[in-house]
Amino acid sequence: MAHSIYKLITDAKAPDQQAADRVATHVTALTATKLADGLIDPKLVLAWLLNAIGAPGYLIGVLVPVRESGSLLPQLALAQRIEQSR
Repeated sequence: MAHSIYKLITDAKAPDQQAADRVATHVTALTATKLADGLIDPKLVLAWLLNAIGAPGYLIGVLVPVRESGSLLPQLALAQRIEQSR
């Protein structure tokens, strides 16, 4: 199995079993990490959660603007301090 993954990626024969195993482990770890990142992504989870509890569609549509503007809240909290430090 590891040799076939190695051949698929590199189009070459693996120099030894250990090299093929390392490549297969690396590819599996990257794939699992990418999948986990997607499953815990707030964009996906919040929309799914609102849909699951039967929230109206406009609330799901408001998620993006609220998330984007929410990232600016720390700026509002620190703006006065920054203005005074000049």
